[in-house]
Amino acid sequence: MPRSNYVHSDEKYAKWFKEGRGQGRFENYKPWLTIFDVPSHGRSHRIPSKKLNRIVTTFSDIEAARVYQLEHDTSVIDYHEQYPLNREKTLIIANRPDISFGHPAVNEFPIVMTTDFVVRYTDKTEAEQIKPSSALEDDRVIEKIKIEKTYWNDQGIEHKVKTEKDFPLSLKKNLKWLHQPLWNKTPDHILMKFAAEFMALFTKYPNDRIAEIAEYLELTTTLAKLQEGHGLMLLRQLFAKHYLTFDLMIYFTQIKGKDISFNSSKLKLGKAS
Repeated sequence: MPRSNYVHSDEKYAKWFKEGRGQGRFENYKPWLTIFDVPSHGRSHRIPSKKLNRIVTTFSDIEAARVYQLEHDTSVIDYHEQYPLNREKTLIIANRPDISFGHPAVNEFPIVMTTDFVVRYTDKTEAEQIKPSSALEDDRVIEKIKIEKTYWNDQGIEHKVKTEKDFPLSLKKNLKWLHQPLWNKTPDHILMKFAAEFMALFTKYPNDRIAEIAEYLELTTTLAKLQEGHGLMLLRQLFAKHYLTFDLMIYFTQIKGKDISFNSSKLKLGKAS
């Protein structure tokens, strides 16, 4: 990638703003930074978002894990990745006496700072910075986070820092496993009936693992003729769409019938279908 792609200038920022970067909502939002605008410090990911109806690009495995988590969280309405902060405001904050290193800059040019995720929930908005925990030992990184945190707190918005420690391997694997089934189009009333059949089997076989119980369903269900493997696909969809729940800190291959609960809030949806 040419180094010129990493050069910051007012002209480039004006061009980006004209392109709509940092603006819009849901499928119309465009992040301020793309993978072509920053030197790579990790693995980039392109993740299809069911919630936003667009592709979300992340710059690290930790950010990718957070996207899968946001997609699974039913309280999340919308989220913006690589959201730009108002430079005039961050420059003012950086001039405060408690900021030692000054405003982030490239070749002495003050850059537009970004927040990794701005998340809109049903009842609040939060801003998040995603960092490897090792980066938090760097005083300059800590100070950049302080500027960002002050920026959001001044607006009455809570700012959080998340690291790889917030995403243990079992959680990451579970969230990724639950993502693809979001696009399955099985009608709600059918899913509700399968959820009831599964719950009966979980009660009958509390100590059996879900792969085994899914096979039992294939042999016993009267709702449809299921081929081998379809039982587990259905179960995966029921988890992804929150008909059934389990502790996401337990890797899905290890969960048993007794670990699964039925989401009673889905009853109204099933009756309405």
